Amino acid sequence: MLLNKNIQENYTKLQESRQLVLPLDYGLMIAENEPVRLLDAVLEELNYTKLQRLYSSKGRKSAVPPDILFKVYCFAMLEGVYSSRAIQRQCEVNLQYKWLLQGYPVPNHMAFQRFFSRMTLSVLKDLFSQFITVLSRLDSINFAEVFIDGTKLEANANRYTFV
Repeated sequence: MLLNKNIQENYTKLQESRQLVLPLDYGLMIAENEPVRLLDAVLEELNYTKLQRLYSSKGRKSAVPPDILFKVYCFAMLEGVYSSRAIQRQCEVNLQYKWLLQGYPVPNHMAFQRFFSRMTLSVLKDLFSQFITVLSRLDSINFAEVFIDGTKLEANANRYTFV
């Protein structure tokens, strides 16, 4: 015979009372020389009209604008975060991601998935070329050398010759 007992632990004994502190702006907590500030300044100069055309003006608006999702995505790639769930987690706990969100609510991992699936190659090429143009205007990159991600390519059709 089962007795109707509520078996629930009381976790309030473990919590200490703390003063509630609300930050005025996340930007005050981020140092001036952080890469997120440079990335945001560069991405602010891009033209996002092709990206915004992927979203319909009819129907429900997305909770976070696509240009801000693109900024969060670029910063995640810069930090080596590739999973949509990991990007969501970073948006929940990391101040730099919260600063990039500009007060918008943290997107669900499915919002990032929808954003990735909606993105076309032509829009990505356009945004990337604009990004390179802005960086070259700021003299941040040197076009004297080309770096590849470590992929070995065969040269002169000899299997022992790699460049």
